[in-house]
Amino acid sequence: MRRVVFGVSVAAALAIASVAAATPPPTPIVYEISPVFETGALKEIAVALRFQTDASGVTRLELPHRNMSRSELWRGLRGLGAEGARLEGDDAERVVRSKPGARVTVRYRIVSSLDHEPTDTDGYPEAPWIRPDWFFIDGASALATVEGREGAATTLVWRNWPAGFGHASNLDGRTGFDPTRGLLIGGRDLRVVSRGPVRLAIRGRHAFADATLAADLAGIVAIERAFFRDDPTTPYFVAASSSAPGAAQAFSGVGKADAFAMIATQGMTLADLRAYLAHEIFHGWNPVRLGRPIGPEGYWISEGFTDFYARRLMRRAGLTSSARFADAWNDMFRAYGVSSARTMGGAEAAKAFWSDPDAERIPYQRGAMLAALWDWRLRQEGKSLDAVIRAQAEAFREQPDAPLTDLFVATMAKAGVDVGADVARYIDRGEAIDLPGAVFAPCGTLETVTVPSFELGFEPRPGADGLLWVTAIKPDSAAFRAGLRDGMVIVRKVSGSSGDSTRPYDLIVRSADGERRINFLPRGAGTARYQTLTLDPAAPATACDFLDG
Repeated sequence: MRRVVFGVSVAAALAIASVAAATPPPTPIVYEISPVFETGALKEIAVALRFQTDASGVTRLELPHRNMSRSELWRGLRGLGAEGARLEGDDAERVVRSKPGARVTVRYRIVSSLDHEPTDTDGYPEAPWIRPDWFFIDGASALATVEGREGAATTLVWRNWPAGFGHASNLDGRTGFDPTRGLLIGGRDLRVVSRGPVRLAIRGRHAFADATLAADLAGIVAIERAFFRDDPTTPYFVAASSSAPGAAQAFSGVGKADAFAMIATQGMTLADLRAYLAHEIFHGWNPVRLGRPIGPEGYWISEGFTDFYARRLMRRAGLTSSARFADAWNDMFRAYGVSSARTMGGAEAAKAFWSDPDAERIPYQRGAMLAALWDWRLRQEGKSLDAVIRAQAEAFREQPDAPLTDLFVATMAKAGVDVGADVARYIDRGEAIDLPGAVFAPCGTLETVTVPSFELGFEPRPGADGLLWVTAIKPDSAAFRAGLRDGMVIVRKVSGSSGDSTRPYDLIVRSADGERRINFLPRGAGTARYQTLTLDPAAPATACDFLDG
């Protein structure tokens, strides 16, 4: 009887081992990023993707397809072709046919989705932004990937960039990265500032010093890493750009791999930005360290809990005051109270997430409120939501396929609180949430107020010229009585908050007669009901920190 190893003879096993030893491991995957100039202006960005094909000679390539609300992003690539192989297919999935283990280069050019300098209405570059003097690219929108090479040795190389045209990425100097979680930014005005583990690559004009933003970022990263008890020295990258001021201040941000990207209008202050920064940085853990994401159906945790902890950790670190902490909650309570999606079922809200602004915000609101409710219940038993979230991170390491929401419910049950009925009631069925008055004790108390309903009285509509125009003015509205008319251009909003009928709208507008200032209370005929947080003046300064020990 011949000895066998797993059903293979010794001789055959040795032959297989010999062949395997003779086959070298795949070479590193290299992304070369180069500029394409036209009469001195940056026109496109060229990508050369170099890799070794599979031993079968058939390698699958994934082109950029979906990034947030944008899809079929591969259509924005030009000149796609392969050297040393044949490229087949006509959609996001392509097949590279070559000799087994061949070294090939796939080339293509990235074109811009933006044909003007961005303003407050352009949001975040879900598709590439390339301008004559700068660029901002989310890796998920522009970098192709080789199927089955997750965790492979991968490098990013900047090639042929002229002196004076800076560039930076969270992928610089890394290996084994996921290109879709990368950020690429550059420009003739790019500045790079470091503070502790934070490397800030920033361009454009801002209302604050680069070094001041870097210091704030380092503080936020430090408190959030301390919360999860992570290594405080791991490098962290931030790509920041500005957009032109419009009728309103605007911020957009997205968390990536030990990094995040931000776009802010030029007039935003650091006081305006801190809550947004804390939210996006917390996405480095939620959901990627807490459970498998499940899309908009799970945003009440991945977004709502992130809002909850952005507020809590900023207060705990002393990066915001108790008054601003209360203001942030009250802005959310007000928006929730007047939301058209307030009682929308979870499945319906998830379906409408990308098309209905109120449905987009409802998981943030519900998740933050339920986090406060469940934390209060835990604190009554001498426990805390903080400890549950850290335990959930530990559980996810042992159950890497566990869905985010399921793992949270299970971890809460282990802590002695059954939240299944609340999830069914408030998330699935969409019943309105009214929090107990003592939820924020000893920081303050909640009470319910009734105020006049909010009515803006007109529709602000962005034009193709980048201006914000007044349209559909209502003759019986406070805005009309104050002098606002169709066809006026909103130069700037000095004050006012959508959904808040208690604060006046103060607008600077322009018409054929020149600029003027219009002020009115945006009140309608009905009423609105929502909760408000009132700070306890007798509470200690740390009452809103909610330390968990």
